[in-house]
Amino acid sequence: MFERRLYKVILFMTLIISLISIVGNFIIGLPLIINIKWFVLFAISFIGYIKEQKNKKSDTYKFLYFFFVITVIIPVGYIDAGNLSGSNSLAYMFIFMISSVFIFKGIERYSLVALNIGSYFVLRTVAYHIPTFVRVYSDRMLFLDQVIQVPLAMIMAYFLIRGFSNAFEEQKKKLETDHLELQEMHDQLQVLAERDMLTNLYNRRGFDKILGQISQEEQMKNDDIYILIFDLDNFKNINDTFGHTVGDKVLQDFSKVLIDKVKTPHTISRWGGDEFAMVYKGKRKHLEDLIFELRESYHQIVKNLKISSSISFGYLKWHHEDDENAVIRKADQALYKSKNNKILSIIQ
Repeated sequence: MFERRLYKVILFMTLIISLISIVGNFIIGLPLIINIKWFVLFAISFIGYIKEQKNKKSDTYKFLYFFFVITVIIPVGYIDAGNLSGSNSLAYMFIFMISSVFIFKGIERYSLVALNIGSYFVLRTVAYHIPTFVRVYSDRMLFLDQVIQVPLAMIMAYFLIRGFSNAFEEQKKKLETDHLELQEMHDQLQVLAERDMLTNLYNRRGFDKILGQISQEEQMKNDDIYILIFDLDNFKNINDTFGHTVGDKVLQDFSKVLIDKVKTPHTISRWGGDEFAMVYKGKRKHLEDLIFELRESYHQIVKNLKISSSISFGYLKWHHEDDENAVIRKADQALYKSKNNKILSIIQ
């Protein structure tokens, strides 16, 4: 897209410069033969511009256009300028060489650059050894010609650089936008990877990540942090009796209760199946009050099913010398002790 825009800028500016040069040469009285190259340049630029406007992109025409300008139009202009040591055509040589670098790739780019350099080398060598090769004009004619051509070449260079600058800024903004979109997608994928799809709680992977972060915190040495693992007793009977749709609904309703009651700085997750895990930062008394509330809420959810189902809790205080694996293992042991004894179990 950038290459095409730059090519259209070159074509458009060449059309303008050709017209101005034809009129200017006529006004200052330069020989009409000098305008032949400008008429030819206007014609081929006009054809190329029309093709681009109609979206009839032709890489072959584009290359041949640059090839013809570099090997025919500019050398003829170089000779016509008369004073070769300060020829106006040098500016156009640089413009078309720089343009060919941005517009073309591979062998086409290197070919055009080599032609530009080779063209200048040949012309300068011939002009040095055969002075009569160049046209001779009066100082006034050369002055007037340069007054027209040099500003035109500068204007063309300006639009070329501005086109490149605008395209660069657009590309930069696009890259920044794409980066933000990719970051958002990454964040969304990260959330999906760490969330349970049914309940929207953290899954085991997300919970393990939270545990790892907590274990690295210096503050945990002074905080009261409890790890809980709890599951829904006889939940299999709900699935077997009413089907998994009802079982999923129970899990979702209970998860809504957990989300409502377990706020930051605490963390809740669906550990797997009907099993949940929690990080609780606070006093033991408040934790036991929360456990009582969760049991009562779950009872309200399943009471209409007329199936005996309660919650078994096992938890322990996380001592800073225990890593996350050790503390989970101990909480799991507390859960099984709770299920076997039918009482709330805590490991000190």
